[in-house]
Amino acid sequence: MDEESGLCYVLLDLRHLGEEKINKRLPMIREIVIKTLGIDPVDEPIPVRPAMHYMMGGIRTDLYGQVLLDGVNTRVPNLWAAGEAANVSVHGANRLGSNSLSECLVWGRLTGAAAAKYAMSAPDSMLEYSGDIATKVANEESRIFDKLLHKEVGAENPYAIREELNRTMDTYVYVFRDKSGLEEAYSTIKRLRERFSNVRIEDKAGTTTRT
Repeated sequence: MDEESGLCYVLLDLRHLGEEKINKRLPMIREIVIKTLGIDPVDEPIPVRPAMHYMMGGIRTDLYGQVLLDGVNTRVPNLWAAGEAANVSVHGANRLGSNSLSECLVWGRLTGAAAAKYAMSAPDSMLEYSGDIATKVANEESRIFDKLLHKEVGAENPYAIREELNRTMDTYVYVFRDKSGLEEAYSTIKRLRERFSNVRIEDKAGTTTRT
């Protein structure tokens, strides 16, 4: 177990390959391990653990990337998504290797073209809302910021909540999943979300001014 993070790992031993083969076949792996962990895989095993490196898109869209409001193909006006954000979808529960690249390339083009065509034909009156939208976004960011950082009461530690969320996802929502585990994870996440409304951030360094 890693002392700093508290996360468990196993050791991947590449030493039998030798320095020459590692430099020839795995130079980037060696560079990353040296820079991030301070160890050389030529001399020491690498601590590894499963991790999610690609977020399966959660925004439901139609075939051309326009965002859908529900399961009956109700389209959201003026909103498009593509690539890793979108759920088009060319994936199942777990993606195949390199699908993220093909999805970004294919739907980047399809969605970009469709959104550009839509924008070019949109009435000029749509431009009147741009300033209002920007103001609403800024106000919403300010509301969230102030609510978290200028809160004087609250008993929950956000880092403890994150640690429990990590454990829950590692245990129930990893590569192998089942119904009972997902239901347990769902219940736990709901409780954590309720607890998060009562968090208090102690370290407010650098938050006294904002622009």
